[in-house]
Amino acid sequence: MDIEFLREFMELSETCSYQDASERLYITNSTLSKHIQKMEAELGVPSLSVPHEKLL
Repeated sequence: MDIEFLREFMELSETCSYQDASERLYITNSTLSKHIQKMEAELGVPSLSVPHEKLL
């Protein structure tokens, strides 16, 4: 697993927003989403519950 994915996950958890997290990380929303999906696939479990636009 890429350590950068963990940093991105932590930022996403803190902001509870893909938009805010991606802005802070200077990456696009789609890149952040793909990285989270890769991390989830590697771990074999969903990491977040995403009801509509807000996290958790």
